[in-house]
Amino acid sequence: MQKVIKRAFLLVQLTSLVIFSAIAGQCRLAQAAIMIAPLIDDVSAENIEAHIDMLSNEIGARDTEERQAQAANYIANQFREFGYTVTLEPVQNSTNIIARLSGSVDSNQVFVVGSHFDSVPGSPGADDNASGVAGMLEIARVLSNVQPDFSIEFVIFALEEEIVVGSTEYVENISQDSQQDVIGMIALEMIGYYSTEANSQIPFASIPSCLSLSEEGRSTGDFIANVGNNNSTKLLQTFQEAANTYVPDLRTLTAQVADNGRCFPDTRRSDHSPFWDEGYQALMITDTANFRNPNYHQPSDILDTLNLTFARQVTQAALATTILSTQSVPEPSLLMLISSTGVLFLLSRRYYNNPK
Repeated sequence: MQKVIKRAFLLVQLTSLVIFSAIAGQCRLAQAAIMIAPLIDDVSAENIEAHIDMLSNEIGARDTEERQAQAANYIANQFREFGYTVTLEPVQNSTNIIARLSGSVDSNQVFVVGSHFDSVPGSPGADDNASGVAGMLEIARVLSNVQPDFSIEFVIFALEEEIVVGSTEYVENISQDSQQDVIGMIALEMIGYYSTEANSQIPFASIPSCLSLSEEGRSTGDFIANVGNNNSTKLLQTFQEAANTYVPDLRTLTAQVADNGRCFPDTRRSDHSPFWDEGYQALMITDTANFRNPNYHQPSDILDTLNLTFARQVTQAALATTILSTQSVPEPSLLMLISSTGVLFLLSRRYYNNPK
């Protein structure tokens, strides 16, 4: 009878500890939610506009070595003004620009926020892709005084228009670093073109065994597309939940593609695709480029054609996703010890990342 009572008492203790750990996990997520709200409000459409203006108007088409160097210098100086140490990673005749925010729980786990800064010849590239760069710079500014649990690397990729050269180089380098584990990536790829006019969007339809969509046939260009492969289900959900919770006015379309997008190659057309190929979770956040924007790769891709309220909302959703993806959640790990007096449970704590 005493053994039965002892075991029942130990079971109650164990249950209490597990419940406590679960509550602690929810509290940590609640703390993240409390932290996110003021950061979301801090995102500035004026700052986004200023970055787009500098890159697309003052510098112009970023299609030559000289103009790419000017753009890289501007971006690197922005990171430095925010307090980051900047690393320049040479890529052919250009450079990737990297700013890192180290994590406090496990700095070797890295979440990547990426965007490319080059443009095609003759195009100022306001939407493609000064808008994505501007959104990332604003996220970096807002987070500059925040301490995430896991590290964040802001990476401005070179030579995306030459078939994702810069991001391929980055992925090759980080995948060979045994100390670094990429836990997720989002690529901001054209986030500024928005239209409420009828038939302003070429509609998408699901493709059996290839492409699944949260909504089919939408012909109005008033949403942001959240595109991931089959390995990125959790990150797709995180972005969707972040947008719904913190930016409820932002309409989203979630698209999940099989075979790393090879069955629908348009889903591979940005810096997320090398991450897919290496087995990392990654998303492309996009206004869908030529499926909506008539100025795509044209001299008419200028600041005046963009909707800055929309760009701010997309930036806010990406910011919330980044915060949620770099917060650890406590999970109980039980170590069972058998002794002559019965069973003793010791509760230890380890941390795992939310998107995985």
